[in-house]
Amino acid sequence: MSREQKMKLRSCLSAILFFGLGIHLFSEIREREGQNIPERMRPGWMSIAASDSKTFLEFLAGDELEGRDTPSRGQTIARRYIQSLYRHWGILPLGDPSGAERSYEQRVPMVVKSFGEGTTLEIVSPSVRQRFAADKDFSFVMGVDFAGAITGPVVFCGHGVSAPDLGYDDFASVDVRQKVVLIAAGKPGGRRPDTPFNSPKHWSRFEGRRTPAENCARLLAKKGAAALLVVDDSFDRYASPHGYKRDARMAAMSNRVFSPPLSTADPMVPTFWISTRIAEAAFQAVARNFADTVGKIDADLKPNSFGLAGLEVRINIDMNHTVSACGNLLGWVEGSDPHLRREYVVVGAHLDHVGMTKDGYVFNGADDNGSGSVGVLQIARALALNPEKPKRSVVFAHWTGEEKGLIGSRYFLKFPTIPLKDIVAVINLDMISHDCPVEHVREEGRMFHLTEEEIARIPNEPQKLVRAYVSSPSPDFASKIVRTNRDYVGLEVVPLLSFPMLGNSDHYFFALEKIPSVFFFTGGNEYAHTPLDTVERINADKMAAVVKLAYLLAFSVADEPSRPSWQQ
Repeated sequence: MSREQKMKLRSCLSAILFFGLGIHLFSEIREREGQNIPERMRPGWMSIAASDSKTFLEFLAGDELEGRDTPSRGQTIARRYIQSLYRHWGILPLGDPSGAERSYEQRVPMVVKSFGEGTTLEIVSPSVRQRFAADKDFSFVMGVDFAGAITGPVVFCGHGVSAPDLGYDDFASVDVRQKVVLIAAGKPGGRRPDTPFNSPKHWSRFEGRRTPAENCARLLAKKGAAALLVVDDSFDRYASPHGYKRDARMAAMSNRVFSPPLSTADPMVPTFWISTRIAEAAFQAVARNFADTVGKIDADLKPNSFGLAGLEVRINIDMNHTVSACGNLLGWVEGSDPHLRREYVVVGAHLDHVGMTKDGYVFNGADDNGSGSVGVLQIARALALNPEKPKRSVVFAHWTGEEKGLIGSRYFLKFPTIPLKDIVAVINLDMISHDCPVEHVREEGRMFHLTEEEIARIPNEPQKLVRAYVSSPSPDFASKIVRTNRDYVGLEVVPLLSFPMLGNSDHYFFALEKIPSVFFFTGGNEYAHTPLDTVERINADKMAAVVKLAYLLAFSVADEPSRPSWQQ
């Protein structure tokens, strides 16, 4: 695409965006009657009601399901509930083979890991020997799957960024084989706008807490490193307004899981989040200063990787395994066209949440992500009830293990039940039932490189604001979302395009496969990942409106002669 074409496209998108943002009121007639909805979509549209959204959610986010942890009895009950509804509505199964038929479930083998008190991390040098405790000073992330010891010399590798295409590589000058690699979370220069890591095209590659660390862990597995230590300056200081620290008191967090087939197909080096106390102690042992070293990298935007001579890290992993299983729940409505029915639009949401505390507090996960799970349910029912079906087939996915590192969607992409090449688009619903603080949306707009004029036009209507994160190589998909909302729904949709997409939810790996994707999200809130994320706090009318938009989008994309484009 030429520069001229891109500018023209951006102009067109801006016009569409702010025409959509200029609609300030829901039409009561549209909501009640659906008069302007195309006739062939109207029966499905009419089946999506806020009262049903809340009713379904009251079950999925009830205390009895104990926070739908992965794996857990509560999540199994949720899958059984959805499966029974699918059977009743005539939704076809698309999971694992079951005799001559298929199951609704794609079984995901799981191992639950319980870490004992013997799990420690030591820094050892000729002059220093210092021991740190699990949970207090460090925690476990991906790749820490087996009991035993990890020992190796330490190599500091900046922010762990390998971007030769941008003239930057923290690993170019060091050998990390059998080494313990220590990096600072974040990216060189932080949020400075003048860095290549924050350029409009590339910034989402390096943005976020979890995704860059996971990508670094994958790279280091290929390079033969022994372990990865990621310095998190909020390790034991982050807390919600209600006093719940990150990962604190959570059995679901301390007893982590992995899927052996997925670990083989998508290997990551053993990775640990560590406090700044560990990093500072390691640097002091070799007469260096950690904060000054990272600060110089951020100021100069030049790699400064080196071995910490004479220093060794010894990690003892005291772990027990419990073999278990969980699963994705997959259904579909077959398309009406004899040729296009073998192509698919995937509508998905993660069904899991984080469980409950050891002392019995349930993290209900009504917004995160009971809301998206109910949205997929309602779209499935709408398409089942609609007498006319779109030309392509539509798949309904309830993913497991999103909270544990996108396990379910990653597993599907490594072991698909339909050919990936035949998936034309992905619609991801994750947290769609709360109001967006306008200032948060505007701040995020700047991060996504919207102009100040575009940001100023975002209306002061938090009860109607919705973010639509879209893969930037598919701008026609973004245009379609805005038009569909403008013509039929009346939300205030703010499309945020990035390449290939911002991570941290189940759309991410589909976008990496060059599948046009959108992630609908109404914003983080103070109740997320606390026992206060309950049904009483949702906006059911807004939730149903987002579901209606996703239904119309799924139907129309599935019905068009050509796929959404991927222009990269």
